[in-house]
Amino acid sequence: MKALQDEFLANGGEYKTYRIGDLFIQTRGKEAAPNRVPDGEFYMINETSTNNGVTKLAHSKHITKGNAITVSVNYATTVFYQERDFCASVNILILKSEWLNREVGLYIASVLRKNNIRYNYTQKISRDRLNDTEIKLPTLPSGELAFDFMASLIRDLEEERISDLEVAERKTQDFRIDQLFTVQSSKKKFNANSLSFNGKYRYIARGSGNNGIRAYITEDTKYLNNAHTISFGQDTATMFYQDEPYFTGDKIKIMSSKGFILDEKLASYLITAMRLGFSTYSWGSSSFKESNLKETLISLPITEDGSIDYDYMESLIGAIQKQVIEKVVAYKDEVIAETKRIVHES
Repeated sequence: MKALQDEFLANGGEYKTYRIGDLFIQTRGKEAAPNRVPDGEFYMINETSTNNGVTKLAHSKHITKGNAITVSVNYATTVFYQERDFCASVNILILKSEWLNREVGLYIASVLRKNNIRYNYTQKISRDRLNDTEIKLPTLPSGELAFDFMASLIRDLEEERISDLEVAERKTQDFRIDQLFTVQSSKKKFNANSLSFNGKYRYIARGSGNNGIRAYITEDTKYLNNAHTISFGQDTATMFYQDEPYFTGDKIKIMSSKGFILDEKLASYLITAMRLGFSTYSWGSSSFKESNLKETLISLPITEDGSIDYDYMESLIGAIQKQVIEKVVAYKDEVIAETKRIVHES
């Protein structure tokens, strides 16, 4: 993490102040209290400070697409990134932006959460106050927000925490990747040189940043790969969880879960486990051909009856994400304080 930070600053990066209203489009939830909303299939976000703000599964006509940040009006430090589609009570403010993704959303939510400690139940945040809120975010020399840097910080912290985890008390077992996933080629490989960008759907390539998304394109939807899968770059071993349908470039394999529902938390754990399993492979290695990929062993926690303990993995990642967010905020404050000291002394 420190190496990433040092490289960012050495290359001219800095922390600049941004107004929330200039970064996001803000809306508000439309549902009544949870006990007045019928049960259903969508997450309902209310003012609870636990479970990522989710109070129940609800039926609603007022659905907000996932990839958003939610802020409680009455408890302004209750700020969460929402990956899945959801409905929300009227006491929830919602922030959306086209450039938002999971890692950047987690980063900004953590910064906003700490910033909002000035508010309480008697001094509530409001639409206008949230819009006028200013936060410091990493910025490239070009003046653009450092999206890849924020995403890299979050991913590094998550992987560091998982890799360092003491699992001695948890029984583990090796599994072949093809026991967990169907591994197959993309439905169609699109050459970037023949594409028109600025379309509707994700175009996944082999890059290591921005969740593998090189651009957005509009092509025949019959060639879209399914959401809730993992995209795998064969010669770069780049792996990303894709929560929306997507097209791909060359040498991308699609990993679809077998017998379990793949969500963001499980994907985070399994991707880290696979990276450890691939640690002896080299970049561009023929080891990443499909047959070897399927046979690679990864170590996973198991239950008493020997089955894979998906519940444990979900709970673990949830706990790690909470710790990561707290660590990001603390580290950012240290960097800003040190930068101010250097500027003052010079």
